[in-house]
This record gives sequence, C-alpha cells and structure tokens, in this order.
Amino acid sequence: MDVAAGVLGLQADVGLNKVQRKPVHKAYVMGLIATVLLVVAHVMVNLLCACPYIVKTSFYRIARVFYLVSIWVIFGVGLVWLVMGTMANKRSPGPYFSSYRLLHDGGVCCFLHSILCFAYYIFATVNL
Repeated sequence: MDVAAGVLGLQADVGLNKVQRKPVHKAYVMGLIATVLLVVAHVMVNLLCACPYIVKTSFYRIARVFYLVSIWVIFGVGLVWLVMGTMANKRSPGPYFSSYRLLHDGGVCCFLHSILCFAYYIFATVNL
C-alpha cells in the first residue's frame, strides 16, 4: 500500500508540473488517495506488529523501538506533506505552497515508510 501511495503522490506531482502548478482535480484525487493509503498502511503495520510476547535479546528490542519511532516520524512528515500538497492543489495557486513539491516529497516518504515498515515487521516478529 505504501508503494501505491508513493506512486500516486509522484504521479500527482507530475500532473501538476505539466500544467505549471495550476489546480488539477486529478492530482487532487490522487493526492487524497495517496494520503488514505499511507494512513491505512500505517495502521495495518502497527496492528500487525503488536506482538504479545517480548523478545529476550536487547538488540532486537532496541531495533524494534528504533524502527517504530522511525515509521511514526516518517508517517507524520509524509502525511503532512501529502495533505498540504493536496490542499494547496484544491484552491487556487497562491504564494503559500505553490512552488514546493509537497506531493513529490510525500510520495518519497511513502516509499521510505514501506522500507521501514518492512524492517519493523522483521524485528517485531523475530522469535528467538
């Protein structure tokens, strides 16, 4: 889901670049769908990795906490960028966010979120 959200975010940014940053309904819808997919993927990985057992080795505990914090940070940044890019596309172009590539950066955050979620899943489900 993160990869699909990343692709949608990048495609929305490409669509905006083709029309020189004027509001485009298709880019707005793709940014909105990318935001929803990012949220659903984040909720799923947090529910999936809520393991009832505690791993004995401290390295795995540290890695699990590191990846958990990392996915929350990337989720927050990516979500903010996708929402800001989507909302900036909804209204007429102005001095606020029209020159920034928020949908592109949000899409890149989705890809990074998928990699970190995969690593978090590996460390959260390891059973030694």
